[in-house]
Amino acid sequence: MANSPKDSNSSFPLEFTVRVACVLYSFIEGVIGLMDKDDSLGLKLKSFGEVIQKSARVKPFEGFALEVRSYFEKVKMTREIAQAEQEGVKAMFIDLAKSLKGMSDVSGVFYNNIGGYVEKVESASTLTDIIKCKNDIIQNMEEMRSECKKMKSELETLHGEVGGLSRKLQESESQVHIDALTKAYNRSAYEIKISQVIRNFKQNNDSATLFIIDIDYFKKINDTYGHKAGDEILKSVSDTLRKSLRETDLLFRYGGEEFVIILEKIGPEKAVQLAEKLRTVIEKDYLVYKNKKIQVTISIGIACLNEGDEEQSFFENADKALYEAKGSGRNRVVIADKDITDKNSG
Repeated sequence: MANSPKDSNSSFPLEFTVRVACVLYSFIEGVIGLMDKDDSLGLKLKSFGEVIQKSARVKPFEGFALEVRSYFEKVKMTREIAQAEQEGVKAMFIDLAKSLKGMSDVSGVFYNNIGGYVEKVESASTLTDIIKCKNDIIQNMEEMRSECKKMKSELETLHGEVGGLSRKLQESESQVHIDALTKAYNRSAYEIKISQVIRNFKQNNDSATLFIIDIDYFKKINDTYGHKAGDEILKSVSDTLRKSLRETDLLFRYGGEEFVIILEKIGPEKAVQLAEKLRTVIEKDYLVYKNKKIQVTISIGIACLNEGDEEQSFFENADKALYEAKGSGRNRVVIADKDITDKNSG
C-alpha cells in the first residue's frame, strides 16, 4: 500500500494572499453595488468585506482586481442608463396620454354643446334666436379648431421626441457606453446620466456638481510628440482621474481632450478640494513615451446644480468656469459663481 503524502504546513506567500484578498474584496464590493441598500445579504457582505479589507490590508486596486471592479462599474452604469432611458420613455408617454385626454375632453365638451344648440334651434321662435345659436356654434367650433391645432402641434413634438428616444433605445442595446480609447464613459452615456441627474434634482432635490476638465496645451503635445503620444496622454489622464475619484463619481470623455465628471451629494467646498486633488495628481504625474518624459496639467471648471438649471445651463456654467481657468493661466480650478479659486499661479 502506498504511503499517503505528508500534510504540508506551508502557506501561500503574503503577496499572493493580498492579491487574492483584493480580487475577493473587489468582487464583494461590485456585488453590493448591484443590490438594494436594505438587502440583508448585502449588509452581511459589506461586513465581510470590511473584515477582508482590515485583515489583509487591501491595497489600491490593480491587475485582475481592477478588472473585476471595472466590470461591475460597467454593469452598474449600464443598469443606470437603462433605468434613465426607461424613465425618459415613461415621462414622454405620460405627456402623450395627457395630450390625448385633453383632446378628448375638448371634443366631448363640443359634442355636449351641440345637443344644447339643437334644442335651442328647435325651440327658437325668431330668426334672431336662430342667428344667435349659429354664432355660438361658430365660436365654439373656432375654439375647438384652435385647441385641436395646439394639440396637434404638441403631438407632433412628442412624436418626434418618442421616435428619437426609441432610436436611442435600439442603439443602446448594441452600443457600449464606454470610450474605446480611454475606457471612461462616453458622451452618449453622459447625456443619459445628466438627464437623470436633472430629473432627480427636480423631483427629490438631490444635489449634484459638474466638473469639466481640459488638458492644457494638448494641441502642442500632439504637434511636438505626435498623435500616438497624445492618445497615450489621454489614456494616462483618464486612468489617473478615475483612480482619484470617489466610488460614486462618474468620469466621461466628452470629446477630444475634454473630460466631464458628474458628482452627486457633495458641497462646493468639498468639490473644490477634490478638484484640487485631481489637478495636483495630474501635475505630479508623467508619461514616458519613446524615452521622453511628458508632463501635463489640467484646468477644471466646476458648477453646482441650482434651481432652474437644465442640462444645457448646468453644462454652460461649468464651461464658463473652465474658460476662466484657462484664461487666467491654466493649471487651476475655478468654480462658477463662487469666490473659491485655485491659488496656484500654474
